[in-house]
Amino acid sequence: MVTYTTNKLDDYLDVESRESLIEAVVTKAEGIFLWVALAVKEMREQLENGAGRAALMQLVDSLPEELDSLFWHILKSISKPNRRKAFQTFAIIPLSTKWELPVTLRAYSFLDNYDTDTRFAERDERMETDANGISKARRTAISRKRLNGCCKGLVEPVDRRVGHSPVETCIAYTHRSVPEFLENKAIRDEIELLLTRFQAADALCQLVLAEFRLLGKDHYQACENFTKLVLKLRHSCRLDSAPYTFLRTWDTRIEKLSLYRSPTGLTTPIPSDVEEDLIYHFPGGLKY
Repeated sequence: MVTYTTNKLDDYLDVESRESLIEAVVTKAEGIFLWVALAVKEMREQLENGAGRAALMQLVDSLPEELDSLFWHILKSISKPNRRKAFQTFAIIPLSTKWELPVTLRAYSFLDNYDTDTRFAERDERMETDANGISKARRTAISRKRLNGCCKGLVEPVDRRVGHSPVETCIAYTHRSVPEFLENKAIRDEIELLLTRFQAADALCQLVLAEFRLLGKDHYQACENFTKLVLKLRHSCRLDSAPYTFLRTWDTRIEKLSLYRSPTGLTTPIPSDVEEDLIYHFPGGLKY
């Protein structure tokens, strides 16, 4: 804990100020590393805003000792516009985990686009060229900063392998205690109030589609693997209806990535109930 705190504060404070703050943080944490990580994140934000040693000591003194109380403190410190974004993130992560559709920082960067237009990934032809002129690396960096700003450390970027593709940086809860905390009735009620008409399953699909439209053939395997999962999710949640623009856009993207090994379909088998539903809607058919 001491080493972690020292490394995180090393660039901001002189030795004397740093040592007194480290002692205060480690003492109050009582051995809970997550408490230290969240407290240090708050301190770094204050330091970037020009806070000095006295202000930081006041901050540490004001932080609740119990982890759940600290979560409440963090949640209440999020501004209302950012709180909506945080709640959207909290709603997407469980679906991402359940359906094995990890949300990379690159995909997460499109959440603001979804807020503006819930069909943006189906409509924006620029998605496959320059994605509004933002480079992939810069998009990831901006997304990381946005995630930290709206979720205040309750969600973090983690490196993981996505299918057979290279390791990607994806979003995940900082600790298993975070989703448990979010099951509190008062929080659930606030989430429902702020997320009226927000469909987390549809948002997840749009983010994944937007990313695949942005990426090239180097990521074809992930797209192929995700096809089965996306179709199952959309089928389960009954997200599609005529004219089935999402399915058609996904189909077109897979064609462009040359994923078909035969004219009869993908190499990844589609569950029979989903396949039957697709055949019913597309008798002339999508190439699924």
